[in-house]
Amino acid sequence: MTRYDLIKAAESLLRVCDAHGIDPKEVHQLAVYEDWQRLIAERHKKVWIIAYLSQQYGISEATVKRIAKRMRKKVTP
Repeated sequence: MTRYDLIKAAESLLRVCDAHGIDPKEVHQLAVYEDWQRLIAERHKKVWIIAYLSQQYGISEATVKRIAKRMRKKVTP
């Protein structure tokens, strides 16, 4: 498969992502958000969750907050 083939196969999804300012590199942040959701479901305090994820992933607390905020945004095609 070539780059062209891959992009062509995902064209509609990539167009939606582009229209909403979603960077494909955000795929690296999925694990952080999945852990965020799990910890919220377990009813931990947000302050603790932010500090924990910051330490676990070696990112700043502000970055954890930005990831959580960005991932919660609704997207319509």
